[in-house]
Amino acid sequence: MDFNRTATTDLTPKDIDFISDRQSGRCMIIHGKPLASQSELAAVQCDAATGLLTFIGQSGKRQTVNIPVQQPLLAKFIDAREVTVILTQDGNINDMHVLPLSVVNK
Repeated sequence: MDFNRTATTDLTPKDIDFISDRQSGRCMIIHGKPLASQSELAAVQCDAATGLLTFIGQSGKRQTVNIPVQQPLLAKFIDAREVTVILTQDGNINDMHVLPLSVVNK
């Protein structure tokens, strides 16, 4: 995997939501625009220092979302081992992945 190939997304705060279920602690990312590696998503990486998420494809393609996860949700994402990533368009779920979540800069 070439970790130097990083694409930054053009998602805006209206295009993405970060969610954590209070009871289960399960974390979700709901977004309204496809990610660069949407068809081959393999993992998500959370930077604990900045709150930024990087989506990693099976080919090694990386895409960092320039919208940070804010506290108190960031603490939930740091504790999570996996995240559900859901692509919605026109009120429908078009794609969904349950992915491993790793944390850097803890």
